Amino acid sequence: HGPHIYIDNAEVNQGQEKTTYLGETDTDYKVTLQKENCHIDSDRVLSVGESNTKTSNVETTEDRSIQLGTSFTCGVCGIGFASSRDLGRHKRIHTGEEPYTCDVCGSRFAHYTNLKTHKRIHTGEKPYKCGVCGIGFYDCSTLKRHNRTHTGEKPYVCDMCGAGFAQCGDLKRHKKTHTGERSYKCDICRLEFSECSLLKAHKRTHTVAKPFKCDICDLGFAICSELNSHKRVHTGERLFTCDLCGVGFYDGSTLKRHKRTHTGEKPYVCDMCGAGFAQCGDLKRHERTHTGEKPYKCDVCGLEFSESTLLKA
Repeated sequence: HGPHIYIDNAEVNQGQEKTTYLGETDTDYKVTLQKENCHIDSDRVLSVGESNTKTSNVETTEDRSIQLGTSFTCGVCGIGFASSRDLGRHKRIHTGEEPYTCDVCGSRFAHYTNLKTHKRIHTGEKPYKCGVCGIGFYDCSTLKRHNRTHTGEKPYVCDMCGAGFAQCGDLKRHKKTHTGERSYKCDICRLEFSECSLLKAHKRTHTVAKPFKCDICDLGFAICSELNSHKRVHTGERLFTCDLCGVGFYDGSTLKRHKRTHTGEKPYVCDMCGAGFAQCGDLKRHERTHTGEKPYKCDVCGLEFSESTLLKA
């Protein structure tokens, strides 16, 4: 057995990846753990016999297995800590205790460091600056994620197809294309979606009110951001440019779909035959070859078609 390494203020749940800050001081070093197969993703960890003010450096580019210490051990999850104070803070994960309250909005937090970071939302303070583009961030971890947009680093890899992602959340969303998981259900028509954003977009189809009107063509929209994107059709403004081929787009979602033509990513998978598609619409059209559905009907002769383009032809 190697030397024990104690994790300060660690947080681990079965099947989940959790990030936690070290100590209750304003440090921005973090530890990312997965239960039973724990790895370090941090610049610093506390080791045996060291106090909160003394740390040892660990390379972040390596995944290092850690053997949890037992001097101050959590009776619920078995994680070991360097001091009883650290163990006490950790126990709030299990008890749900949140003793730190924001005096501006009333939000509550289990740890003082999280409260301090949260308060920057109210003050506007962004002390962590990107050395490449100068954009500021409230905390170090968000800056670290942002930096990947410059470096191209994609540390989160799908174990099913090998696709890489810059953000953990993007990987989780991608995996649902393999598993078919649809956690978000419309309470009006009961349709299910894999992402909350897709559900929100769908719900607008039930909303009759479209208060945001285009002053050029009078087209209405349910939300202001959709109106702003639409207006670029009239102005010709293309704010979103592909960094691979230079083509410009009116909105970020169209750029995201376009980039799949370069990467070859096909996140939409048919659960009947396993065929992959870059666009959701392509998958829906393909699925009709299995179901035989023909939703487009000619109002002259009554013939039905699987695609609107066939009806128009």
